[in-house]
Amino acid sequence: MTFARRPGGTGSGEELRPAMEPHEAVAEAARCIYCEDAPCARGCPAGIDVASFIRKIHTGNLRGAARVLLEANVLSASCARVCPTEELCSGRCVLPGMGVRAIDIGQLQRFVMEWAMEQGPPAMPLASDTGKHVAVVGAGPAGIACAVELRRLGHRVSVYDSRQQPGGLVTHAIATHKITPEVAVHEVQWLAHTGFELHLGQQVSPADLGRDHDAVFLGLGLGHARRLEVDGEDLPGVVDAMDIITALRSGRPLPVELQDRDVVVIGGGNTATDAALLCTQQGAQQVTMVYRRSAAEMPAYASELALVRARGSALLLLHAPRCIFGRSQVEGVELQPMRLGDPDGSGRRRPVPREDAPPTTLPCDVVVRALGQTVDLDLPGRIEGLRVKRGRIVVDPRTGRTGNPKYFAGGDCVNGGREVVHAAAEGQRAARGMHATILGQEV
Repeated sequence: MTFARRPGGTGSGEELRPAMEPHEAVAEAARCIYCEDAPCARGCPAGIDVASFIRKIHTGNLRGAARVLLEANVLSASCARVCPTEELCSGRCVLPGMGVRAIDIGQLQRFVMEWAMEQGPPAMPLASDTGKHVAVVGAGPAGIACAVELRRLGHRVSVYDSRQQPGGLVTHAIATHKITPEVAVHEVQWLAHTGFELHLGQQVSPADLGRDHDAVFLGLGLGHARRLEVDGEDLPGVVDAMDIITALRSGRPLPVELQDRDVVVIGGGNTATDAALLCTQQGAQQVTMVYRRSAAEMPAYASELALVRARGSALLLLHAPRCIFGRSQVEGVELQPMRLGDPDGSGRRRPVPREDAPPTTLPCDVVVRALGQTVDLDLPGRIEGLRVKRGRIVVDPRTGRTGNPKYFAGGDCVNGGREVVHAAAEGQRAARGMHATILGQEV
């Protein structure tokens, strides 16, 4: 069987990896040995039946492959690009144990979803109308996944987002070498054919939502960047990583000049690696990532770190910023050498200042904060009964229900900032919890 080739699907064409050609996808699918107890499926947070969708590619049944993907994860198009598959599904593949490379599951998933989106509206069976109306706050991965699942279950759904474009962090905050804004927005528009109402550029009141809807889902994401809390942090030349990423994704001017500059990125997560790569792409002379723990404790994925190093960035471990100095703008960072002490609440060993090592200085022109984000507590703080702990909304992990039985939540505002696939899974799980709750059924 032959397949029509969908042109790229990369919008501005900036994504690092091109899509597979049809013959490449069929050949890659043919390499899979379809394990009976497939470890790749256990590595997928959404529980995709990986062997099943790959087998369907091999037999020419792309419609069936798309059905398998969408039943488990409606955001399969985005996740195919942004998921760290080498750490999740492909990372569990048994083939490397036989001396050959793992199946490229992400690229196969992308191939199927590009084909499916070219065919027209998503073919998803919808249950009969329940007469219930649910509000979803946030058109990011958790909110959109929740909305689609609720439509499948027969509910009327209204999605509200304060931004002018849907997609949340996938549209606004993931580096373009992974996914372009055009792809993220197109996926939401395609999924909107399931029938949810999308209201963009709207601020909403939780009291109004609770009064006018049978249930409310909060997919708020994360809003506030964490500060370093050191002297000199407000000097010109200190910027947040997300401000660089969102500027490049939206086409706005950068918040700071990067061409021929020496840049220090503070942080050890995937946002920090994204920032380091983007600074290099924008012409920075030298980029140094500074992290207060060792490489073993870094939350960034090994593949991301390898790419950062391959592109020329340096990595300075076991150092923490003491202050940022400069007369009228950033001229450098003073760093305190660290050692690892006992584990902290995250399970990682706590960084402790070394008393036997004096501070060092690292000259630079730009300091990029990449310490993660926290939840904007304004809206959840006005909902009676809703609890927040350590900057996250507290929910029942089985249902996504908050302390107020009418409100549910999922995604980054609950998990603190995990992968897109986790947000999608939490949104779909919360939709099922909402469905059972408003119909008075067992969860």
